[in-house]
Amino acid sequence: MAGQSPGKTSTHLTYGSREVLRRIPARFLPMLAFMALGMTLVFTRDRARDRHLVGQRGTDMVELYCQIIDRELESVAAVLLHFADQSVLKDFIDDPSARALIEREYVRYCRVSNRVDQIRLIGQDGSEELRVNANAGQPAAVPIDELQSKAKRYYVRNAQFLEEDQIYISPFDLNLERDRIQEPWKPVWRLATPVFDRAGTKHGILTLNYLGQNLLDRLSSVASQAPGRTWLLNRGGYYLEGPTRERSWGFMFDQPPTFAADHQAAWDAIRDAPSGAFTNRDGMFTFQTLTPLKRRLADSDARAGEDLKVVLFVPTDELYAASRATFQRLALGTCAVAIILFGVAWRLAFVGAVREQRERELEASEKHTRVLSRRVLDAQETERKSLARDLHDEVGQLATSVTIDLKRARKSDDLAAKDEMIDRSLEGTEHLLRSMHEISAKLRSSALDDLGLKVALITCGEEFERRTGVPVDIDLDFEDDGLNERVAENIYRIVQESLTNVTRHANADEVGIRVQQDGDTLCVSVQDFGVGFDPASADPERLGLLGMRERAELLGGTFEIASTPDDGTTVTAVLPIDGDPITDSES
Repeated sequence: MAGQSPGKTSTHLTYGSREVLRRIPARFLPMLAFMALGMTLVFTRDRARDRHLVGQRGTDMVELYCQIIDRELESVAAVLLHFADQSVLKDFIDDPSARALIEREYVRYCRVSNRVDQIRLIGQDGSEELRVNANAGQPAAVPIDELQSKAKRYYVRNAQFLEEDQIYISPFDLNLERDRIQEPWKPVWRLATPVFDRAGTKHGILTLNYLGQNLLDRLSSVASQAPGRTWLLNRGGYYLEGPTRERSWGFMFDQPPTFAADHQAAWDAIRDAPSGAFTNRDGMFTFQTLTPLKRRLADSDARAGEDLKVVLFVPTDELYAASRATFQRLALGTCAVAIILFGVAWRLAFVGAVREQRERELEASEKHTRVLSRRVLDAQETERKSLARDLHDEVGQLATSVTIDLKRARKSDDLAAKDEMIDRSLEGTEHLLRSMHEISAKLRSSALDDLGLKVALITCGEEFERRTGVPVDIDLDFEDDGLNERVAENIYRIVQESLTNVTRHANADEVGIRVQQDGDTLCVSVQDFGVGFDPASADPERLGLLGMRERAELLGGTFEIASTPDDGTTVTAVLPIDGDPITDSES
């Protein structure tokens, strides 16, 4: 590269250069961090949105669950109160012979309704006086001799103290038949209200066994439209209808609490709270406490069954399913963009490395130019001093001597002395002309201008041989005609400077000068068989070396020095014949 300091080479940077690779992290990591931050913000926002939406849907579902149960039981309670106030029931109480009429009324209701499993009239002593079984759509009255005593059942004992229009509702459990859980299971609520004869005397209680399975199926259908799983729990932390049959109605089989065992931390938060929503490591829980017939029982000041907990549980993987899908898409997109940005960072690193290298080279070139300029000025001053000394010491003295001889000859009357002084003046004039010719040749070879490069090189070699006594072997193989004047001048100066270095440093016993044409280039070499030197230890900024290198490179050529101690030195320059100088844009 032109302008590069001699002896110093420019590292050719590639995309795999260590200087380039070292810069990539500084450019790529901020981009990657920015993308990661953006992706994190989007993911966090989406997770919060998912949590809010699922929480809102969960709250709506739990409220709907409670409303369905409340309305269903309100409807059944209204039927119970209607039956308790029927004239046909009071007729039966006053006259048991009216049994067929009341049984027909209850059978007709059970046939058109799928909500009731049994209707009973229980006397004050706890014995059944009348019972109609739904029998899965084939309702029938139970014969008198098959009626049972229910005095020990908790719902009978609890309902004995009710006043008119008051209702008792039992806990939600499985129906018992002859003190054994009925198969298949029948989840039931037992609703009871007192009955009175026409005289207003309490006769006993009327009970309805409400079939809960239809309600549970309905609730399950509604819950399927909501995220997660919806469960109905009793106050003990048991699933009433749980994830599996084995984990349902555990309290009926003396098992440990099932929901509380599955989600202990959640149960601790749910047990004593009326409602709420929270998220833990398992997922999101939304819950609400349900007291069946709470409004009606509050009005009648009667005792209700136990509270229930409606719980909607959304596991973590479902809770954040949408945001996780978004995150996966973002991750794929981010990876694709990261690959592109890595390429951009790599390109920027390469461009930055090249720019800094160019800046370093420019700084070195400027420094080199300053050194070269200083040395050129020093050389010019030295050359001027030498020229002034030569002019003063030789030309001046010769001119002075000639002038003195001519003045004396003009004054002398002795013709013989006059002739002698004129002859001496002529000799001095000839000597003066030779000195001026030598000085002029130092400044520029007239042979180069008048006779061409070949003759100038031959003359230069002969002059060197005459002056130093070192034989010169000259081998010139090129066409002089049409040779670029700039190229010829610089070839001559390179050879001239090389011979000067041989004179000063080589102590050579033979010198070879070769100029050969190879296509569009000229190869110039000057080889001496002297003491040589170590190029690594030589000063690369010596003016002679700098000048030769600059001459070659400014013409678009190359310059090399090969030398080994005790084995001579070879200076080689390869120049284009057309001699087009390198422009600033090319350097």
